[in-house]
Amino acid sequence: MTIEDIATNLKNIDSIYPPELSQMRAWLAGEYAYVNAKLIDILMRKPDEWKKIRYSGEVKSDTAAERLWQSTQDGQMETAHRMKLKTIDKLSSAIKTRMEVLMGEARNQY
Repeated sequence: MTIEDIATNLKNIDSIYPPELSQMRAWLAGEYAYVNAKLIDILMRKPDEWKKIRYSGEVKSDTAAERLWQSTQDGQMETAHRMKLKTIDKLSSAIKTRMEVLMGEARNQY
């Protein structure tokens, strides 16, 4: 299972049932924890690296230093991880909503 698989499956909401939704949501929770742990590692290194960039004499502003940081491998991974976490949040929210609707339908509330 991948994020892309889940996103594709959610486009066909009529063919997805609560057990599948539950599995997807559990997988997303695990993926979120994994990606967040990787992001934490990067963020722990960022202050030292950023300081080296900022006070190297090559840049004159914090904005320029941040741009240089973002061009490094760690900076690019930071951005990718943050975007992946947002994607996981949105997918998890959509799954939760779909499960609530299905539960309401089962109780004849919709």
